[in-house]
Amino acid sequence: MIFRILLLITNTLLLVFSYQTKNLIFSSIILLGLLILQVIFILRREKREQEKMITYLESVILDETSVNTPLDHKSVYYKMNRALRKIIEESHLINIEKQEKADLLNALLDHINIGLLTYDSKGDIEIQNKAARSLLSISYLSNIAEMKIFTREETEELLDFSRKINK
Repeated sequence: MIFRILLLITNTLLLVFSYQTKNLIFSSIILLGLLILQVIFILRREKREQEKMITYLESVILDETSVNTPLDHKSVYYKMNRALRKIIEESHLINIEKQEKADLLNALLDHINIGLLTYDSKGDIEIQNKAARSLLSISYLSNIAEMKIFTREETEELLDFSRKINK
């Protein structure tokens, strides 16, 4: 890449020199054409490098083993691979920790004698413990609209989160 840039600079200087010399018009046209070709080649190479980088990143993120990790420790791909692997590992650890906390919470909620039922603004049940299912005589509930103990109006009132107190 450095060689290409040096060639580009040299070509530009020659173009300026030949343009200033009135009798080298044909040379100026040739040098201008070369300059345009050099810029096009640099842009094409940059695009290929970007596509290569995207392909590499996608393969690392998807954990594909078909793409080999570069052995050159000074390589950008090697350093990026190391950083991405660390990010993915940390993300997995965080997800495992969150799942363990959720499992612990669910286990605790299932062992209390108070019925607990939480739902979102659409009525979809988020948490339901054994005591709540026992009180409602159900095995599983996905939405509060499925509960037979409330009328349609009462269900709509339960879903109205703009009210401060629901009876």
